[in-house]
Amino acid sequence: MQSLVKTLTLNNGLACPIIGLGTCAINNVEEVVYQSIKDGTRLIDTASIYKNEEEVGKGIKRAMDEGIVKREDLFVVTKFG
Repeated sequence: MQSLVKTLTLNNGLACPIIGLGTCAINNVEEVVYQSIKDGTRLIDTASIYKNEEEVGKGIKRAMDEGIVKREDLFVVTKFG
């Protein structure tokens, strides 16, 4: 399946999506992350202040366990401080 999301080529040659899923202030984060990956999202944006890292990880793990995506296909970005 070809993604309709545009990418930006990073210095290391990887193509990073320019649009992704933000995980701030959403309910049922695990399910939303899982469904988003299932629907083609490859960039997940999170932050330690959201306090939902475990749920984000569970959604990602579920998608990987079901063979929907490999870890190397995802960009997970975070902020801290």
